[in-house]
Amino acid sequence: KGGQGGDHMIAKDVTSQFVEGWDWIAPVPDRNTGLWGEVGLQVSGAAVLEDPRVRVRFPGGEGGRATTGDDWRTLADVDVAVSCRNLSSASVTIELKAFFTPKQMEADGIGNGNGNGGPVWSKIIELGANESAEEVALGSQAVANPSLWYPVGYGPQPLYEMHITAQVGSSASAAVSHQVTASFGFRKLESAIEPGTKSRVFRVNGVPIFVRGANYIVPDFLLRCSERRCRQEVRYHAAMGLNMIRLWGGAGVPYEAFYNACDEAGVLVWSEFWITGDCDGRGATKDSPESNPNWPLDHSLFLRCAGDTIRKLRNHPSLVLWCGGNEQVPCREIDDGLRAMLGCSSDNGAGSAKALDDTRPYVSGSLWGGFGQGAGDWSDGPYGIQLEEAFFSPDFYPYGFNPEVGSVGVPCAESMRSMFSPDEQAPPTYERHADGTATEKVSSVWNYHKYITYNVDGNFSSILAYGEPKDLQSFCEQAQIVNYTQYRALLEGWGSFMWEKYTGMLIWKSQNPWTALRGQLYDWYLNPCGSYFGCKQGLRE
Repeated sequence: KGGQGGDHMIAKDVTSQFVEGWDWIAPVPDRNTGLWGEVGLQVSGAAVLEDPRVRVRFPGGEGGRATTGDDWRTLADVDVAVSCRNLSSASVTIELKAFFTPKQMEADGIGNGNGNGGPVWSKIIELGANESAEEVALGSQAVANPSLWYPVGYGPQPLYEMHITAQVGSSASAAVSHQVTASFGFRKLESAIEPGTKSRVFRVNGVPIFVRGANYIVPDFLLRCSERRCRQEVRYHAAMGLNMIRLWGGAGVPYEAFYNACDEAGVLVWSEFWITGDCDGRGATKDSPESNPNWPLDHSLFLRCAGDTIRKLRNHPSLVLWCGGNEQVPCREIDDGLRAMLGCSSDNGAGSAKALDDTRPYVSGSLWGGFGQGAGDWSDGPYGIQLEEAFFSPDFYPYGFNPEVGSVGVPCAESMRSMFSPDEQAPPTYERHADGTATEKVSSVWNYHKYITYNVDGNFSSILAYGEPKDLQSFCEQAQIVNYTQYRALLEGWGSFMWEKYTGMLIWKSQNPWTALRGQLYDWYLNPCGSYFGCKQGLRE
């Protein structure tokens, strides 16, 4: 049937829940069954490396070597670790080496030896036949005066590449058996619930970041997601001035190319695991008798997948938050497992280096830990068109950080003509009433593509304010004006209460992974909507 996760049965498995359908997407016919990502082969010697880890700390900021003021910026400690496997049937001696270079040097073809003359990490290990070693620590090295990574609008985004090699045998002539790389950046991340607003604040390199970002699903509902498209979409966010993307938990498909693009553009990432309130215990309806907080059925599989995801993404400087789920928390066993892997016993993080990642906070759900009401009450939204002046009212939203606030999003006429055959392109019609209101009538095809009304405040049409649309072209042109004013007012209104009342907000949402007619700043064809330009103007310097 579709809807908010269809019949919810998809949540019994560890997968993308949106494929059952939501109020912004029709169900995906085959639920994206089967392989959807790239499959490749690699050639190596006996020693194979996996899951590199680069852990950056600024000891002057947290109980290490004493520094004062901004002096913490002058010295970073970099811990390097990597997992290693011996594929041979004999014991081997393996020499591990690591060095890093600026990523621009990589683009210029520079990166041999110890790169730019910086520190070198090395360690010799012994592995028996077919033996593996997890997280082999190569030690810590001090790096003086690193170039710091900042979010877009706050500073530059210098990135570095860590190169780790494995040689079988310790002689100088031993050939490299395998090598891996890890992109990383130098930045100090802090996050806490601010007492005045009772909402979460992120600080990067000591600078508080006023979050104005957007929710994001996946690039394409059939998971056809190229690196080029990922980069284009992230560039759109940065060009608008949006400084955070929340990867919504009902999608749950983390593309590393997407994180690479966020690193380069300076867009912060809130990364969510695969739990939703709709399907995992808070969304039972008469059409769906079961919505179980103990799902998925296989907790061990969920945690193994989470562990793989953490290992893959933990080096990205853009990643600033792990979240257990959308509008719901995972069951106790899964939540405890996530906390152990993320080295934290509280929502404010800070834990053990033995964890898979302990360098960023974890919150159990999107309405907990300084977001929305903060303790799980339904407190996100609204999701439809508003009077523009409402955004400037101190009563518009009662809490400090709204993780979801959405509105309209009909695309331009060019995209609509690509979506619909000529006989499906007729725009809504209007039945006018004596009191100035109007009833909007929409075709079943537009409803299938999840159109939401442009009527506001008791059926006053924001479209008719610009005249009766004659055809698809005029309707879409008027819709773009409304899109522009809606999202510009939203962002300017939120900014008018910066730090006094609000610490952040995330638009629901920046895009749709299919040809939908609601809640988007650009459409599936990557054509900007009026809302794109409204955001850009609302966030102008």
